[in-house]
Amino acid sequence: MSLEQHLSFHPERPCLHSGEHCGRDLLVQHAFDRLATDDVQSFAVIGFSRSGKTSFIHHLCQPEILTQYLGNRAEEFIFVTLDAGQIKLDGEAAFFQHFYAELKAKTGMEGLHGSNDFRQINAWLNTHNKRLVCVFDDFNLIVSHPAFRVQFYENLRAWFYNENRVGCILTSPVQLLQLSMSKELAGSPFFNIFNTYVLAPLQLTEATLLLESRLPKVLQIRSRDIFTLIEEVGTMPYLLQRAGAQWVTQYQKQGDTTFSHALEAVYQACLPYYEALYASLKTRQLQLLTGLLQGQTQNQDNDLVARGIIGEENAQITLHQFERFLRERLGLRRKNSGILHRIWQRLFQTGKNR
Repeated sequence: MSLEQHLSFHPERPCLHSGEHCGRDLLVQHAFDRLATDDVQSFAVIGFSRSGKTSFIHHLCQPEILTQYLGNRAEEFIFVTLDAGQIKLDGEAAFFQHFYAELKAKTGMEGLHGSNDFRQINAWLNTHNKRLVCVFDDFNLIVSHPAFRVQFYENLRAWFYNENRVGCILTSPVQLLQLSMSKELAGSPFFNIFNTYVLAPLQLTEATLLLESRLPKVLQIRSRDIFTLIEEVGTMPYLLQRAGAQWVTQYQKQGDTTFSHALEAVYQACLPYYEALYASLKTRQLQLLTGLLQGQTQNQDNDLVARGIIGEENAQITLHQFERFLRERLGLRRKNSGILHRIWQRLFQTGKNR
């Protein structure tokens, strides 16, 4: 992306087109490696809240990206998206109503109502030499809804698995193994057909480009301040967008181009996200950290001990351990980050007195 193509920060919404998307090119390549096979392969995109899942799948569906990775075959692919977080889903009928409305808009097919119509879709795809990719964003919301029967998942699985021209991309903040243990699925092997890609933090060069492409020119040239911003907040796109937007706002208010003058505003803007992340991480790691915080002794998790996230004899969490815990999730690069230290004090020190 050329820096002349100036963009704006948009932390409260996903990327709408490929010009706004930045990084994760290797993951994009892996995705198209699965989609471009003779038998369209299904996969899941996993990442916690605001990690960029919706932006990523928007990027995959753009015509110019399809052409870049699929060449002349790009015209074969039809992407139909259902965002479970943006529509009212009160059962299977509503699911198919929304899904088939999108399919009709892309293909003109009519008279579709439920899973019994999959054969009609298959016939249309064969006749027109097309491939269908069903994109289910926030699929975890469907899994947690009691109105969806096990047979619903079995029908979808059979369609994706048996029909070469049909595949699925789903997103979730929850790992597929955890979703598969939901009582609503009752042991269904639905997720067995999905490969999994986890959205990791951006690389340093990707994070730098994201900021430079959105900052005004007077801030673009402040390479040291850009690097400091990245060291402070990490390399997850949402935090970069949030911090960059605050830097621009503070510059417009004060006329000072240094990032240090925006640090307090950045901290206040990013804190709710860190708090939400802390509250949502119901993994074995967080349970162990919480147990240690409460003075409990839990030394049986050898993996955490080996990675240095906790110490074998520690009765409480240290700032260093907290940093190690979040680094892999947020792309934090520098030890003793000022923002990290303040978040540590707020989330953990105050937590002892609750």
